[in-house]
This record gives sequence, C-alpha cells and structure tokens, in this order.
Amino acid sequence: MLPKLKKSIIDSFEIISLSYNEIRTFEGITSRQADKSRINMRKILGISRDDDEVQKQFDEDKKNRYSGLKYGKYSVQDSIDKKVSNNRARDWHIATSLEESMKFAGLTQGPLDSGWFITLTLPGKYRSLSYEQCIEEINNRLNNIKKYAERYGIIWTGTWRDRRTVG
Repeated sequence: MLPKLKKSIIDSFEIISLSYNEIRTFEGITSRQADKSRINMRKILGISRDDDEVQKQFDEDKKNRYSGLKYGKYSVQDSIDKKVSNNRARDWHIATSLEESMKFAGLTQGPLDSGWFITLTLPGKYRSLSYEQCIEEINNRLNNIKKYAERYGIIWTGTWRDRRTVG
C-alpha cells in the first residue's frame, strides 16, 4: 500500500505522464520539473531509475532532439558529451595538481611512511537498494581492495566498522 501522498506529488501526476515532446508544447513546464516529479514518484514506489521505462523513453527523446539540433558542425548532444568529458578531465587535473603541490610543500607523506585510511561511498544507483544489499556491496568492494593490496605487497591492518551501528 502506498503511503499518504503530498499534494505536490499528486499535482505532478500529469507532468509525470507527459513525454518529452509533449512537455515542449506546454508553456511553463520544464523537463527539469518533470525529472524532479519522476524522482519523487520513483522514491515512493521504490523503483530505480534504470527500471523506469517512462524515464528511459523521456531521456532517449531528449537525447534524440539534442542530437538533431546542430550549430555549425556539432550537435547540442555533442556539446553536452564534451562538457562532461571536459569536466572529468578538469577534475582529474585539479586533483593531481593538488597532490603534487602538497608533496612539494611536504604536507603529505608517502604510503610507506604512515598509515592510510579508506572510506567507501556507493554511487547513487544503489540508493533504492536495502541496507543489507548496500552493506553486501561495500563488503565486496572492500574485499577487492584487500586483494589488490595483497597482490602489490601492501600490508592491510585495521577493521571495518559501519558508522551507523557504532554507539
């Protein structure tokens, strides 16, 4: 049984059911509003984004439209893809530059000089899973890290504690 729904969610039922092309024809409704409404409904129904057929079709329609809009020799979708790629490259360069600067300034120690710690955070696609399934995924990832460390002769010490169960 569904929980009692907020009025804002009930009012968004119409937006949720519209395709991308239909939203483009309405005044005052944006694809961002539709996305937010779908996110809220998926949370209530317990559906992941990957299982939402309406969202998949919506995203595909939007991508097709952006692929068809060309300015010069590049489409809008090419620009969006390039922006994502550039942002990743920028973030990587910032991280490596900071690391090298901190090494130069003597603010970091090498992995052989002191201990290191690891924290694991699961990506957003795991939000719809149960607590037990998330713990299982974290344990799988942690075991892979331990195997990698063992292969490269890194001594593994310490224990894993779930911060939510620590009193």
